[in-house]
Amino acid sequence: MDIDLSRTPADAYRAWRQALRDDQRSLVVRHQHWRGRVRCDQQTALQALLEHGLDRAMQEGEIIKICGVTSVTRLQWQGQDWVLKRYNTRGAGHFLRKQLRRSRARRTWQGSAWLNSIGVATPAPVAYLEQRCFGLLGSAYYICDFVAAPTLMSLIGEPEMVPAEQQVMRFIDAMEHYRFCHGDLKANNFLWQDQRLCVLDLDAMKLQLPGWYAKGRIAKDRARWAKNFIEPA
Repeated sequence: MDIDLSRTPADAYRAWRQALRDDQRSLVVRHQHWRGRVRCDQQTALQALLEHGLDRAMQEGEIIKICGVTSVTRLQWQGQDWVLKRYNTRGAGHFLRKQLRRSRARRTWQGSAWLNSIGVATPAPVAYLEQRCFGLLGSAYYICDFVAAPTLMSLIGEPEMVPAEQQVMRFIDAMEHYRFCHGDLKANNFLWQDQRLCVLDLDAMKLQLPGWYAKGRIAKDRARWAKNFIEPA
């Protein structure tokens, strides 16, 4: 992992925001009640997927996870190998709270862009989509490329865990330097791909934290990482 720690947090975040405004790699999605962005080279495949139906496609794919919070499916689609993640709405109270902030799908899209900007690998983002009716947010979806690699949980106790953990420590150094947190730093949220760390599950990530708040959030991430070796999750 070749993380860039040479810039100040202010410079790095300024460059990241500018890159999002001038992004030539993605396009705006406006299809019926769907809003979001898609990687340019996947526009045609995504259009076909929307016409086919996202929920229908998730049922047809290989189910990875289903819970009240999220549903995750691996989908083979028009020659692509994707992971579809749906962020579910859990009742009226949750629906109302969602209207006050950006969707978790959009936060994951932006988090992936941020990590890549500082040299941290994530599964290549394909699209994020928000289902909106009269401006109100319903379900949200994040799509990324599937990465065939083991999680760090499966490497615990193996020789490869040594360099992998060194890269996790480097990632935590980046969090401290740039004042951001991951939010769920467990071994199952890291992949080990070609001797390089790949970070998953970015929807709880928080960026541009005040210094005092960043310390507390990063301390929680450190504690969550240490818990992997006491009580695996």
